[in-house]
Amino acid sequence: APCYSAGDALREVEARGVIVSDFVLVPGDVVANVALGPLITAHKKRREVDRDAVISTVMKRLHPDHAARRAGDQMLVALSGETGRLLMYEESTNPEWQHKVRIP
Repeated sequence: APCYSAGDALREVEARGVIVSDFVLVPGDVVANVALGPLITAHKKRREVDRDAVISTVMKRLHPDHAARRAGDQMLVALSGETGRLLMYEESTNPEWQHKVRIP
């Protein structure tokens, strides 16, 4: 099946049975100083409660002028206030974001 995003690629790999256990996926352009142990432990606890919690993501809010951001980078992230579950993740330079956003 054609893959147009990282999510599509991960779904295809999972469908083929290649993924058989938890793993850490880090984009090639990331440099970070973060302790992964507590993050992995939290992910495993979520998986014990909900087997469909297949991905945990780590994000950091950056000021628009931060050196680590590319010019024009914009991201909309919506989390559930109750569970912290990711409801929406969208990258865009859509100027309409300044006025309105439709959240599913």
